[in-house]
Amino acid sequence: MAQLSEEQLKALNLKVQEIAKLPPEEQAERAQELLTPEEMEFLKEQQALRGQGGGCVFCGIAQGKIPTKIVYEDNDFIAFLSKDPANPGHTFLAPKEHIPLLAKLPDNLASRLLILLRNVSAAVYDAVSAQGISVLQQNGPAAGQTIPHMIFNIVPRFDNDKVVIDMPNIDLTEEQMSEFQQRIAENMKKFGTAATKPEDSTPKKPIKFRGRGP
Repeated sequence: MAQLSEEQLKALNLKVQEIAKLPPEEQAERAQELLTPEEMEFLKEQQALRGQGGGCVFCGIAQGKIPTKIVYEDNDFIAFLSKDPANPGHTFLAPKEHIPLLAKLPDNLASRLLILLRNVSAAVYDAVSAQGISVLQQNGPAAGQTIPHMIFNIVPRFDNDKVVIDMPNIDLTEEQMSEFQQRIAENMKKFGTAATKPEDSTPKKPIKFRGRGP
């Protein structure tokens, strides 16, 4: 069975995205030009798993096919260190199931995700004595998502670090703001509200951590 490294899989994903933009009648010829024999063999082996994330880097990590430094794992989620960290302790948290976007996350996993995200963030915070944490999550190429597998970046922050998160402001009129408010509120009726409270809704004390934050 063909095995690709994490770097090779990233490169393959970019090639596949380029090929997918072409008209169907041009894709096969372009694939022959772009893909190596090893990549072609890998894709053929993954055809049966297309609907389950075949060829996805993060699926490969979740399935144990790509070595990485895991910090937490259960039946549904995996957290592991970034090989290209923005800061020491930079950690990824992802569902093991191939879920491309946050909006596709099933309720049974969504209900657990925030608690796990909180706990992993606290563990990272303490481990590196961070002064802050940035949690980043991107959906779709326009948002900067390069691999179609939902994932959270948990980035420790320090005074004067080199991480830049820049969101320029745009000007909207009061009428435009009201229109978007109405559209989103109407969509909430379609997509649903917050999950119902579990039977055990007794308030829990927040977890304690020793980080250097406020």
